[in-house]
Amino acid sequence: MAHKKKSSGPAAVASAPDAAVRKLLKKQEALVAELTEQVRKQRAKLKKAATEREELEARIEKHKARAKAAKRKYQAIKDHPVDAPSPVEKGGKAGPDTPVPVATTAEGPDASWTVARLRAEARARRVTGYSRLTKAELLDALT
Repeated sequence: MAHKKKSSGPAAVASAPDAAVRKLLKKQEALVAELTEQVRKQRAKLKKAATEREELEARIEKHKARAKAAKRKYQAIKDHPVDAPSPVEKGGKAGPDTPVPVATTAEGPDASWTVARLRAEARARRVTGYSRLTKAELLDALT
């Protein structure tokens, strides 16, 4: 490696600080570029998080609306008197939300009862596991 002679003139004094300044400037520009890239990535993450938050808030509102509707439906069923004739008993058509009539007679369940009526009676008597029982098992549990 060849050594350069140091000149003692004013040009040599001026060029040494310029080289150091250029070197520092180059380092700072690299740092600025790196930080700019990090800021860009963080903004992208923030945007993604904001989108996910909006989606979750929409799902929450949807679930709140469903819960409110279910609560209204439950309250309507709770307030519905058991002794009132069902639409089926009135001669109407049964739908998925039609309540199943509960036994109101003094006689107990017998083989003429449908499984739906037996299950309604079991539910009213708080028989556990009634939904998995057969008609014969329901009759045994209720008699």
